[in-house]
Amino acid sequence: MIELAWLGMILIIISWIIQIFSMSKGKKEILKCFAILQAIGIIFLVISDYLTNNGLSILGMLNILSMIGAIIVLVFLIKK
Repeated sequence: MIELAWLGMILIIISWIIQIFSMSKGKKEILKCFAILQAIGIIFLVISDYLTNNGLSILGMLNILSMIGAIIVLVFLIKK
């Protein structure tokens, strides 16, 4: 299941590249696609952790908390 972890990290890195590129153009807001890619990438990390360890490790639980944070940010961006 290492492939899921790789995919998750690649999505997270892509989200940061997009966000940094946007901010380098003078925009100060968080992009919706940033929060979406973050949440999806973290979901893949959590699934990989669950399948690798036959349950969630502490790292998997912490990833769930960070995913919740990304989803909360996305909700605020959508309401905006």
